[in-house]
Amino acid sequence: MRSGRQHIPAAGSSHEQRRDLPHAAWIHFILALIIVMSVSSSVHAATRTWSGNASTVWSNTANWVGGTRPATNDDVIIPGSRLRYPLIVASDAIVVRNLLVQSGGSITQSGGSLSVYNFDMDPGGSYTQSAGLLKIWHDWMSAGTFLSTAGTVEFAGDASPAATFALGSAQFYNFVIDDGANPRFDNRVATIRVSGDLTNYNGRLDVENEVSFLFNGTGNQTIESEARRKGRTMGSVFVDKSSGTLTLLTDLFLDDDLTIVNGTVDLGENELRGQNTGMLAIQNDGVLRVGGPFPTRFRTTTLSTASTVEYYGTAQLVAGAPGTPAYGNLVLSGTGVKTLSGNVSVVTLLSMQDRATFATGGFTLAYGTAAALEYMGSSAQSTGPECLPTMLTGRTVIINNPYGVTLNNPVTTGTLQMTQGTLFTGSNTVTVTVDRTGNGLIVGTITRTHAFAPGMSYAFESPFSTLTFAGGGTLPASVTMTVVLTAPATNASMEPIVRYYDISQTGGSGYSCTLRLHYEDAEVIAPNSETSPPLQLWRRIATGPDVWENRGASGSSTSENWVEVVGQTDLGRWTLSSRTLPAVLLTMAQSDTYPSPGQVVTYTITYTCTSGGAVSTVLITAPIPANTTYLAENAMVNGIPKTDQGGDDEVTVTGSAIAISLGTLPPGATGTITYSVTVQ
Repeated sequence: MRSGRQHIPAAGSSHEQRRDLPHAAWIHFILALIIVMSVSSSVHAATRTWSGNASTVWSNTANWVGGTRPATNDDVIIPGSRLRYPLIVASDAIVVRNLLVQSGGSITQSGGSLSVYNFDMDPGGSYTQSAGLLKIWHDWMSAGTFLSTAGTVEFAGDASPAATFALGSAQFYNFVIDDGANPRFDNRVATIRVSGDLTNYNGRLDVENEVSFLFNGTGNQTIESEARRKGRTMGSVFVDKSSGTLTLLTDLFLDDDLTIVNGTVDLGENELRGQNTGMLAIQNDGVLRVGGPFPTRFRTTTLSTASTVEYYGTAQLVAGAPGTPAYGNLVLSGTGVKTLSGNVSVVTLLSMQDRATFATGGFTLAYGTAAALEYMGSSAQSTGPECLPTMLTGRTVIINNPYGVTLNNPVTTGTLQMTQGTLFTGSNTVTVTVDRTGNGLIVGTITRTHAFAPGMSYAFESPFSTLTFAGGGTLPASVTMTVVLTAPATNASMEPIVRYYDISQTGGSGYSCTLRLHYEDAEVIAPNSETSPPLQLWRRIATGPDVWENRGASGSSTSENWVEVVGQTDLGRWTLSSRTLPAVLLTMAQSDTYPSPGQVVTYTITYTCTSGGAVSTVLITAPIPANTTYLAENAMVNGIPKTDQGGDDEVTVTGSAIAISLGTLPPGATGTITYSVTVQ
């Protein structure tokens, strides 16, 4: 316990009014106040020792040796070896002079306030705070264990050179320095751990690098530090957070290092500046979010390959060489143009997010050998100078934008990861040299240029537009697939859906493959349907006019929207259709080629429905040749005799013609019609 008689100003005292007094007047006022209070307290001040005989209640006189609880000017000792120890609760507003927690002693604070002049704790002593306010007016001298999981420690006055934060173990939650107060926390080398907010209202406090603040909370934290002289408002800052964000509410000027071991630091639009001596380091998967300028005046900057720097302001300069080394993950988000201020290299990932766009500013952007480029916008995006074929060869492009991405230039990439959304290539081509993955779609042209292997499915437009090569033959060196979201040209073969594919190859021969093609529900318009009749694959086999061949369907899925055929040996143009144009194939034969007068000649008509669907109201009209006489009542349909009178059955004879009404023919239906004439 310290000697000497000193008094702690009470709440609402002259300390709270100090800002209204001139500096010299304030000093004289304080000196006079201390003298008066010292004289006054010399009679009444005493040392009060906790006994804990009755309960944990501070105000219970039975808990104090001698039966008197501490007064404002009293010194308090909390010794060890007590059955009970004090609990400060929400209703308590305690003011004492000096507090000493001896070895084995403890105080628990769950609310309320405790205001002391000097705070002393011996090794083995403990103070646990889960809420409330602990206010220190002079020295912090804790060699014990201080643990705050919530609540505030406020430093309200100047400490002496004896104050130290280097002793014992201290974990603060909210750490507050009042205007004009100097806790002397950099009087010795120390690390101050804060799991809540740090607020420094003393804008004149010049903090050197002997003190380090470690922010280690699991929730969101803030730093608010006035900097009236723009001097050194803090020594070093270390951030080691498993969750939550440490946010800078004001400019911050460090005397030494900023180290993000783990967790996220958000600078907002504030300035973070060093003294040209310290180091800026983002380790592990730490994150630095920058809404304004990138931190300046650090001697070195080190960014781990797993670290992230995010520029999220409206329009920013992206720091580059020589001050900034290669970024691990570089995120460009928010709005506005992000412009390079120097040459920039990205080791792991460049992520284009929100509505941000990019400009080189006359500098270069380079990618590491395993880097990736991601589009993750909150609206439609288009590629810019950040996406260049020569820079992305062998790397990865990620499309993760549900609003879609449009290529403004051809792109060559190792892996194309279509996480979600649609990539619109326009007149450009995206070339893949390793793999294409994911559930996203490609509208336009994709080329896969790599070794193909039998038995593996290779995706193109979607995971349901694939080629699977069988064994045998020589496989292609590359395959290109273009999807066009319009119906192919009008033809006499079938009615297509609103989509077709052009598929071509480089090299390869003698192979066969399974071709699977994808479609969207909205593209299957009448008279097409998915199931009645089912969709099939068609290949164009001739042009001028187009002629299409039905390749059928060896498999399909109406839930995943695909149709496939096996054993294909040619590529070309493909579409899907469930409706062959209405068609009935007719052939006609006669019993004698060169009949004589008076001879009977029989004509046989064979019909076949070649449509993919039913053909309705089929009417076949056959001529009665000149110089012949129809042989009455001899017509037969599929071997069944018919009359010649219309309305009785299918056959109607009128002078020079015979009409046969077959009604509706199902797909594949076939039959024969026969009738006879006599040669004149």
